[in-house]
Amino acid sequence: MVFREVADQLSFRKAAEELYLTQPAVSLQIKALEEDVGVQLFDRTGAHITLTAVGMVLRNYCEQVGTSLVNKSKARVHWPWFILLFSLAAVANTYVHAFQAFYPVLKHLGVVGLTATLFLIGTGISKRTLQETGVRPLVQGIILWIVVATGSLALIRSGWIHL
Repeated sequence: MVFREVADQLSFRKAAEELYLTQPAVSLQIKALEEDVGVQLFDRTGAHITLTAVGMVLRNYCEQVGTSLVNKSKARVHWPWFILLFSLAAVANTYVHAFQAFYPVLKHLGVVGLTATLFLIGTGISKRTLQETGVRPLVQGIILWIVVATGSLALIRSGWIHL
């Protein structure tokens, strides 16, 4: 609820006013949520905040669940696997203390998986797309990305390009 209000208002102060909370309380809840999920949900630039890519995806699914519950709709909310697994990991991290030694590794794997998933969503690559076009364009794109990234890094290190 706090996340959705901040995402809607794009302001901790305005969200706090709507929720009848203090601004520090809202900020602490968002910070705790970001620590639980292991990724930043908002970009904070001075007095302005914006949603990160992960924040946008999470807000979209929050909106679907709010809409479904309010309308008492029979429509199913389609949750991607990474959201479900992320939620289960957050619950396990909070309540199952026996496996805490494994959580840093699992958190890292989750962040890598989330990043890869968001990349694939952003590029429009899906199982169906791969079946239609084959794997070759994907492999060519990855090779091209590696060549361009390596070449750019070499030019930056040699001093030909300055950031």
